[in-house]
This record gives sequence, C-alpha cells and structure tokens, in this order.
Amino acid sequence: MENKYDKDDWTHVGDEVADTVQKAIQSGIYTNLSRHVGSFAGDLLKEVKRKVVPRVNRKGEGLALMKVIIGAIFGLFPAPFLLIAFFGLLPEYNGAAFITLFILGLIDAFFVLMFCKGMKKLRALKLAQRYDDYMRIRTVIEVETLAMGMHASERKTRKNLRYMIREGIFEQGHLDSTQQFL
Repeated sequence: MENKYDKDDWTHVGDEVADTVQKAIQSGIYTNLSRHVGSFAGDLLKEVKRKVVPRVNRKGEGLALMKVIIGAIFGLFPAPFLLIAFFGLLPEYNGAAFITLFILGLIDAFFVLMFCKGMKKLRALKLAQRYDDYMRIRTVIEVETLAMGMHASERKTRKNLRYMIREGIFEQGHLDSTQQFL
C-alpha cells in the first residue's frame, strides 16, 4: 500500500484511527476495523523506521578491519619464525642477534596487539547489531532480559555494553546508575 500521508505530517493519524473506530462502533460493522487500523499503524511504523537514526555506530568498522588485516600480515605470520629464531639462538649466546630479535619481537607484538584490538572491535560491532535487533523498537531494556535473549550471562552482557558505550558503538546508550537498564 502506498503511503498516502505527507512524509513529515503524521499528526492527523491518531484522529483518523479514532474516526475509524467511532464509525465502526456506530455502524456495528467491525469487519474492516482491523484492516484500517492495521494500515494506519503499518504506514506509521514504516515512516518511523525510515526516520529513526540507527543505534549502532559502525564508523570504526573499516579501521578495525584494516587493523585485523595488517596485524595478521605483519604480526601473526612472522611470530612463529621469530620464536624459532629465538630458540635457535639460545644454545649460542649472541648479543647482537638477541637485540635484533628483541626489537623484531616488540614490533611483532605491536602488530599482534593491533590484530587483537581490531578483532575485538569487529566482534563488538557484530554483537551490538545482535543486541539492537533483539531490542527492536524498545528504547529501554533490562540487562537481565537482554542477557537471556542473547544466551549470555548478565556479567558478560554488562561488560560488553560498557565497552560498546565507551567505544561509541552505542552513541546514545548508557547504563543507569544501578547498571540494570540500558
């Protein structure tokens, strides 16, 4: 059904629903009532969904993916070779070689850390989308309810939510003072 209402003026919908209900009551014919009210509600819901700003901020997704790729190439792949070289040098102590391996190990550790941070952000974005899908149109939800819906513990859910809020994934989200409601 095509939306017959002005895109920005939905103030009259409540009056139209009330008029439709009143007409059904006066005539005693209720067969079309559900269809008419459902049509109003459906149109209104489509417009609200179109205008609502997404709750999950995906701005850092590209950077996180880049961290994962670069971290894997320069951190995860060289790590086994550095370990083999390190343990291969243990029998014969060579100071210059140890210093070189130590510096390469620090650089490698940086890239491994980059990989881990990127993966954590990507997992949080995916989980945030699952949380948002579960919450649907609710603006407030009890953490216990969200945890049960996600098949996770309340403790883990709170920890994830705090991370997502701190990282700006849920820009408008916050936990109340008791940390019981999002």
